[in-house]
Amino acid sequence: MKKFIRNITFIYSAIVVLFCLSPFWMVKFWWWANLFQILPLWLFFIPLLVLFIWALSLRLWKIVIFHGALSVLILVGIMGFQFSLLSLVKVSKPSATSIRILTMNLGQAIDSKKFNELIKNTHPDILAFQEVGSYQFRIINQKFSPDQWYIVKKGEFAVVSRIKIVDSDEEMNRFLNVRPGFIEMFRLNDGQRGLTLFNLHLETPREGVEEVISRSKGAFEAMKVVTGIQENESSVASQWVSSHNNVVVAGDFNMLTHNPIFHKFWSRYTDAFSSVGDGFGYTKYTSWYGVRIDHLLYDENWKAIKAFVGPDIGGDHRPLIVDLEFIGKQNVFVNNDELGEHGLLTDNNDYLVYEGFESSVGSFTSSPSGALNIDSGNTNINGKALKVLVKPIYTELTAGTKRDEWNLNNYNEVSFVYRIPPKVPISFRVQTRMGDWICLGGTETGQCTGAHANVLVELIDDNIWHEAVVDVLSSVESVLPEMHNATEFQFYIPENRHLGDHFWIDDFGIRVKLDVSELRLKNISTFKQDFDGVTDAVVKGQPIPKRYAVSIPVVVPVTKGEYKKIPIVKLDMTESNMPLVSTGVPFAQGQLIDEKDIAFFNDKEEEIPIAVKVLARWPQDQSIRSILVQFPYAIEHNFEYVTMRWGETRKTKDISIVTPDWDYPQAYILLGSKWLCLSGVMGEQLPMGRPFASDYDQRIIKNFPRIAALPLTGKLADDGYYSTPHGFYQFYVRSGEIKYFMAARKELLYYRQEQIIHEGKDKGMSTAGRNPRYLYIQAMLDDYLLTGDPRTYEVATDMVKFLERNHPPEDAFYSKKRTNFWAERRQAFPMLGFITYYEMSGEKKYLLLADKFMENLYKTQMQWPERGGFVHNLYAHDPEEGARPDEYGGSPFMTGLLLEAIVKYHQITGSDIAADSIFRALDWLINEGLASTGDSLKYLTADKYARSKGVPDLNLLVVHAFGYGYKISGYMDKRYLDVGMRLFKKGVQSGYLGTRKHFNQAHRSSGHFLAYIAGGLKSKQYKAVSNKP
Repeated sequence: MKKFIRNITFIYSAIVVLFCLSPFWMVKFWWWANLFQILPLWLFFIPLLVLFIWALSLRLWKIVIFHGALSVLILVGIMGFQFSLLSLVKVSKPSATSIRILTMNLGQAIDSKKFNELIKNTHPDILAFQEVGSYQFRIINQKFSPDQWYIVKKGEFAVVSRIKIVDSDEEMNRFLNVRPGFIEMFRLNDGQRGLTLFNLHLETPREGVEEVISRSKGAFEAMKVVTGIQENESSVASQWVSSHNNVVVAGDFNMLTHNPIFHKFWSRYTDAFSSVGDGFGYTKYTSWYGVRIDHLLYDENWKAIKAFVGPDIGGDHRPLIVDLEFIGKQNVFVNNDELGEHGLLTDNNDYLVYEGFESSVGSFTSSPSGALNIDSGNTNINGKALKVLVKPIYTELTAGTKRDEWNLNNYNEVSFVYRIPPKVPISFRVQTRMGDWICLGGTETGQCTGAHANVLVELIDDNIWHEAVVDVLSSVESVLPEMHNATEFQFYIPENRHLGDHFWIDDFGIRVKLDVSELRLKNISTFKQDFDGVTDAVVKGQPIPKRYAVSIPVVVPVTKGEYKKIPIVKLDMTESNMPLVSTGVPFAQGQLIDEKDIAFFNDKEEEIPIAVKVLARWPQDQSIRSILVQFPYAIEHNFEYVTMRWGETRKTKDISIVTPDWDYPQAYILLGSKWLCLSGVMGEQLPMGRPFASDYDQRIIKNFPRIAALPLTGKLADDGYYSTPHGFYQFYVRSGEIKYFMAARKELLYYRQEQIIHEGKDKGMSTAGRNPRYLYIQAMLDDYLLTGDPRTYEVATDMVKFLERNHPPEDAFYSKKRTNFWAERRQAFPMLGFITYYEMSGEKKYLLLADKFMENLYKTQMQWPERGGFVHNLYAHDPEEGARPDEYGGSPFMTGLLLEAIVKYHQITGSDIAADSIFRALDWLINEGLASTGDSLKYLTADKYARSKGVPDLNLLVVHAFGYGYKISGYMDKRYLDVGMRLFKKGVQSGYLGTRKHFNQAHRSSGHFLAYIAGGLKSKQYKAVSNKP
């Protein structure tokens, strides 16, 4: 009997532990967790009570004590009992930054007298209510005076606040299985205290539970459906919440905090009652049990002081009251007074109409009325935008501006930025003085009543900010050649689908057509940042202020450690069972100082005698970057394992180094992708498999075998344009897979031996000619650091000397008065060659050459201080590409190549002018290089390409620079992240990979983008400076 009780106790304790771990259950079991957690959890005590009495009667004292511990586990781990030591501490008087928030679901009838008593006794500053019907709202209005409180009701939600409610908005997602209007955002700010309050009410699992209890057919499927809805709603809501700061989320979650859905989507925030509450905290009661399903969450800018559940005031929920104290940094807002009436410095003579929608809808009207609202929750930049919302009861909508007189000869262009959710049918049109409507464009689903212009402007309905520029004069003339006067511009939705169609516009202007040389005042989907008074919005015609890189703490490498079970793989088909292992082993900066401090051990923990040779040192601190390691090792079949230790002196006597002049070593140390990426052997990289890069990685995996199998033609432009081995070596570093290493080495050997000239006056030149775009010293560095091949070093030396003879740094300067040929790419590869060879050799001579290149490139940029790019004559660039002889601009994709060199130079030197050069070039790319779609870059910034949709094939040549700019801004300038991500996604989705050239240009630098932005996706932001301290 005793054994039986022990066994039953063990089984039951395992069940209890399993249920305690429900937050970590697999997705397919979430509906089970949802089911049991909404049931009376005290039922877990019934079997325990039986076992306890049974063990007590048999005097099994150890089991009795174990039952006591198990009861605590049920209380805390399943039933959610809380105990906070803060409850024993007397709460001090509230500070100026503290607030008390009350949240409650008011469903069913509430007692107005008890409601009034609750408010009187708790003194809340903010109240967030759910399920507010007309009866409940009448009670709210009776209690709270508009003279002392701000009251806003949106759908089923109401917020009452002593702090001013600035605005509100709802998130509607029609493409997941979610109800519209299940969450509302309220922005509160009174000048001293500010927060973004999200009021939500997630789907209840009640219907699914009732189906299960009633044992109806399909009950389990019903429970799965309800759980899926809760998951989708939490996904949509948490994603929206995560895009804001100073966040408080309050409401009826309809789930416990240890629900796996709650754990996945909401655990990033702190639950107030779990932090400082006491007891069970039940907020909803049935006739025989209670659950805590109403919560208040907050981000890192807040700290909970007190949390408690209020009394029953009627209905089936009870109020949750929380005291919060603000502990974050003060928000910095744009000073609109300094930016002018519309939040932007403009020349008013350029505009007939300009509406920034900062304080009012301005000259805009709508029919029916009431469709226009000022919204600061979904803006193009800091400030506000105009939200146009069609109420479900209306079938159509028009919104726009009317003018008594609009001379199209004087003001011929309309520009605006917009954000349109998918499938919203919008068109826009202009009415002439004679009453004719001319349709100018719209979304794919838009239907416009009126004559259509010859060229229609497409609006993109992807729920992202874009910019539209319309030549109204040309559009009207294409229909009515003699008509040069208009009276109205109008957005038009002919058929509201009774779904509450809505969209946003901002920075609407009727203006003089801007010259191509002028900069856009606001850019596609940008965020205006305020760095100690320096704004990123470029004021027209004025020099761009100098910016400096932000100092970001570096990860200190482990200087003493152990790497176990490293595979050693046979590469050479030697019959020997004792092949010579030969590998370049890379280390992160500062990780290994002395070549004596590295050792290898076999599976018996015996140290292996090795030969070593330092291949390269980090320029910044002279620590070892890569070290050639060799030793014979018994490998009977294909591979064996070794252990590497570093940071302490090895004890064995070194053996002699063997010159690694073979094509492939007999055996190779296969370091993992994490080690290779962290080592920085090929710059900053991330291992394959990150969720936000899955499409990019899958495209590599899918297309690599086909590209690697393409036969070599002997023509460098076909075989290796933009460097096949450089791309393949990066795949090896990101994956750790030997197939990429073997393919990269094969390509490198062919390039080195067959496509570089080794004798005569052109020694070091490529077989494709004198153009430096075919000299890839980066690939030579990759190979040398991973193999130690001396021939690779020798050929790289020949290549850099050729560059030195034929491409002096003075060529990098292009004065404003010049009209001859100059191209960014022509400067990119010499500078990249010099700075890369300096990494390889440590010869200061080549750093000095890179210094001079940087000085001249920066000097070129400063010829046009208000633009920022490497501006040169576009006609001389290539007359066949359509530029006029007097056009000055640049090539966005070639700028991306040139920024590879400047980024590498900045990483090595920390140069201030390099950092400013990068910022300037990125701003130029945004202002002048982005195509009209906003997700691709123009081929050239000539007028011919002004309305171009861009060339997605070239996007991935440039994105690395946006990632690096985002990083060195301290992860603060989110314009660079936003534009970079859209270019990256479009390049991955639409970029052509049919040839080696296209494959190489897509992958030679784009992997760095992922690594650069990763720190900003998971780390805090760092304070940016506009003037160096």
